[in-house]
Amino acid sequence: MQSPQRSVRDNGDAETSVVFSPDQLPQDLVVTLHEAAIRADIERLEVLIRQAEPYDQHLAAQLRHLAARFGYDRILELLEGTSADEWRK
Repeated sequence: MQSPQRSVRDNGDAETSVVFSPDQLPQDLVVTLHEAAIRADIERLEVLIRQAEPYDQHLAAQLRHLAARFGYDRILELLEGTSADEWRK
């Protein structure tokens, strides 16, 4: 059975659709990305996105694009589609 996917569209100049499946990244990385996006911590997000690259280069590139455009709300939408019940276990 495949994991559900979450899609978020970046409404900037160029339309970008990001598809994310919860099993693409380790859960602790997803949680940390979520926390950095809530804090709008671009420096931390950049570090975490580099950590995500070995798991999914396309996803990392899209997250980088969203972060560079201050698309924290889009990043949160994307990540909150993952196992939200795991956020603060």
